[in-house]
Amino acid sequence: FKIHRPKLHVSLTLVHGYFTLWTISHPDTMKDSNARIETMCHALHLLESEHGVCLRGCSLSIHADNTCREVKNNPFMRWAALQTSCSNLKSVSVRFLRSGHSHEDVDQAFGRLARHLSRLKVAQEPDDFLDSIKQFASGMGRPHEAHSYVTIMAQTRDWTLWFLLSNLSIHLTVTSVLQSVHFSLNVAAVFDLKSCAKERVPCWCSSISCGRHRLAWGTA
Repeated sequence: FKIHRPKLHVSLTLVHGYFTLWTISHPDTMKDSNARIETMCHALHLLESEHGVCLRGCSLSIHADNTCREVKNNPFMRWAALQTSCSNLKSVSVRFLRSGHSHEDVDQAFGRLARHLSRLKVAQEPDDFLDSIKQFASGMGRPHEAHSYVTIMAQTRDWTLWFLLSNLSIHLTVTSVLQSVHFSLNVAAVFDLKSCAKERVPCWCSSISCGRHRLAWGTA
């Protein structure tokens, strides 16, 4: 008979010069723009709360897979534009790696993690994978990202629906010039701040501390 192996989604957010953030989610948790927005919110929260970075004067540069499922889509661009219009960040730049990339440091980290997990003999619960990935992350040997965080993302909020219902307008300036490594898309957007005030904008600095967000993230 055929034995179905347990499946989990594992993602890595590499914040150069600060830390690595590993997130684990159940297979029924969608890997979409909602998940990526939650991950970015958590990474920004860690930057400010744990590393003392004042984000209001920072320019955020995001490098992601060239896929429309997670980052290269309208909801994520709306979230990025929302951070600049609400002065949570000075600017946001989103870049996409070419298809077939395999030599980035993120790709190498997943390859090393796969070898590490292949030596794991027993793992019956997600917490078992959590402990194993914590052990791996602590010994990655990245001198510039000495800190590592591993957490379980049990659920995500529906940011896509919120943006749809809030009826916020957005204007994007898209740079379609093909660079040597990345596709570049720069966000230069302005939201209707009056509509934001009416709809209670869930920008990261306010939503990260609410009880719903603590329920959405497991303990690390």
